[in-house]
Parts: sequence; structure tokens; C-alpha cells
Amino acid sequence: IHRSHYRRSQRKISERNRKIFEAIKIGRKKVETRAATVRYKDIIVGDRVMFTCGKDCIERKVGRVTHFA
Repeated sequence: IHRSHYRRSQRKISERNRKIFEAIKIGRKKVETRAATVRYKDIIVGDRVMFTCGKDCIERKVGRVTHFA
């Protein structure tokens, strides 16, 4: 799939999971899994995902996508 403009999506992380957000923020957690629901199934390499936790937010570029059957 080729897109001239990559898409942005958002992933909210609850405050009780702040450790996960912080691990993504500092680069310790590099893999995030999502069920291939309508919301996530079209994400491709190069898309941007904004992670929010409370008032904090970070944006990361998708480097790899794997779909499992």
C-alpha cells in the first residue's frame, strides 16, 4: 500500500498504565499491539501514532506492521 500522505491515529493510555506510557516515551517499549479492529487495521509503516496519558502526549512513527491470522 502506498500513500502520499501518512495518517495519524491516537492511542489513549490510562493514568493507571502510566509506566507503559513512560516506557514508550523513553524508548524502552518499542512494540505496541492492537487487535485488528476497524480503527487499527489500516495502519501502515510510516503512519504516526499519538499516545496520550493524562495531559502528556508523544508521537511515534510506525516502523513495522504485522498482521496475525
